Amino acid sequence: MVVVAGVVLVTAMVVLPSVPGADDSGAAGQARHAFAPRVLAVLGLCALVFMAIQSALTYLVPFLNQVTGVSGATVSAFLLAYGVSTALGSYAGGRFADSNASRTLVIGTIGVTASLLAVELLAVELFDGSAWLTALAVVGIGLFGMTPVPRPTHNQREERS
Repeated sequence: MVVVAGVVLVTAMVVLPSVPGADDSGAAGQARHAFAPRVLAVLGLCALVFMAIQSALTYLVPFLNQVTGVSGATVSAFLLAYGVSTALGSYAGGRFADSNASRTLVIGTIGVTASLLAVELLAVELFDGSAWLTALAVVGIGLFGMTPVPRPTHNQREERS
């Protein structure tokens, strides 16, 4: 992994063009922007959301096996659904963040929180391990969980060039 990362770093340094920076693009200027309270708040929120997601995903396969009775190839289908929903969530996050980044972050955070709660409350407590409700919650975790890290949309790429 370290060798691959080194090759990617060297390739990026050779291939990517140098971009002129602003007057405050030095370390002090970047630190001032990086440690702004709003930036730290967003980074903290994103860190909490990702910790919650990763904590839930750590136990997803045992949860599927022991609570919902899902096993074998069906577990792969759940994981595939999660992966597809993360891609869709990232895409949607980029599209919605273009119009209102704050609202996108709030909706994504509420959505992933509701999806994580749904796994416990709906799938376990109320419906005794419903595989279908768990599948919907897993898709919700992926869909809403990736909205805080949107990919640049076409308009954002044009502004950067």
